[in-house]
Amino acid sequence: MKTFPDFKRDLSSSKSGNLFFISASEGYFISKAIRLLKEKLLNDVSSNDNFYHLYADSLDLSQLLDITSNSASLFSSTKIVVVRRCELLKKKLDTFLDEIKKAEDTFLLLCFDSEFVIEKKLTARFNFYDFSSLQPNEYFDWAKNEFKENGYEPNDEFLNKYLSILPQHFDLVSNEIKKICTYLIKSNITPENNSQLNDLIFREGSLGININELFKEVVKKNNYSAHKILNDLIEKESMSEIFIVSLLISFYSDLLIFKNKDVNVQSRDLYTRYQIWGERAKIANSLVNDMSVELVLSSLNNIQKADYLLKFTQISPGLIMVSLIESLATGSGTFFDKLS
Repeated sequence: MKTFPDFKRDLSSSKSGNLFFISASEGYFISKAIRLLKEKLLNDVSSNDNFYHLYADSLDLSQLLDITSNSASLFSSTKIVVVRRCELLKKKLDTFLDEIKKAEDTFLLLCFDSEFVIEKKLTARFNFYDFSSLQPNEYFDWAKNEFKENGYEPNDEFLNKYLSILPQHFDLVSNEIKKICTYLIKSNITPENNSQLNDLIFREGSLGININELFKEVVKKNNYSAHKILNDLIEKESMSEIFIVSLLISFYSDLLIFKNKDVNVQSRDLYTRYQIWGERAKIANSLVNDMSVELVLSSLNNIQKADYLLKFTQISPGLIMVSLIESLATGSGTFFDKLS
């Protein structure tokens, strides 16, 4: 399938046509495509005159056809109609497609869920643009341009390493690039300073290894090792107790998700639906069989109690954390019992 860069090139061509089929699992490039269409056809990206953003499951077919077939309003010779969730039209899809061919002054962006497109083999019937992924060189160029738009021009080595720790999920990566550019610019870290850049990327990674080791030791009931790692995280890595508890909540929540046998570890949807990716997914998947659902739930309950105690009481944070880790690693007693 063609990708978003192909869409941009085709749209600028005089032979682009007025009907575009889009396969997408997220909205990032759909939003970009809408902006391009407005620039080309309406000359104003902020205007919503003669622009309709619809969802196939919120309108019946007659309403959709009315909107697409009616002429554009005054001061414009064309209109833009974007229809999301077209897979929900189901058996009405062919009727809809036959009717909209008559709408010559309407530019249509018909968006389908990417898994539905593959499952129903729709690419054999229509020429789709794939807005769910990019070729490796396209992805690299896209990310580099995102950095530039946020005021920073990274070197290629840094960019390759940075992209390697993130899933290819464009909303996520775009937001992460905005955040890291703000930090790099405020910290005066230049693109030539590879050592500082690498420290920035892998500092979180090194902490991740330690906190992941804490997860492992707690689940494996290694009480002594778990307390040693906890002490290192607080004393050597200067990690706050509240932050450690927030990571524990995320980890045990991940375990609960992986207890669902329908969860596919390799699926793109692992991030889309659950915001889990990379090392975090591997750790949860490797430990999920070491705990019962009941034990995960009771542990999660104790961690949430610790979170409350850290934020709203005067009890020593050290005492709270030692008691929490002992409770998680031994599985004996409740968290409040350990503090009483």
